Amino acid sequence: MNPTDPSNTWSGLMQFGFGVLHLSSTEFWSLSLPELHAAMRVHQIGRPPIMTRTRLNQLMRAHPDQPEEGL
Repeated sequence: MNPTDPSNTWSGLMQFGFGVLHLSSTEFWSLSLPELHAAMRVHQIGRPPIMTRTRLNQLMRAHPDQPEEGL
């Protein structure tokens, strides 16, 4: 869990619901957490970053495949 992810705090959820979705208090509090998180995914909030070629190359250099013994 990423503590800086706005989807992990009530404050972040309320800011998203009221500020981005423009929900009323009644609408916000009637949503379930899975519904709020689904809305955040649509807006690409609370999602892991997309893997870029640069990041993939960094990971491949940092964690190279080890050849299997006997091959």
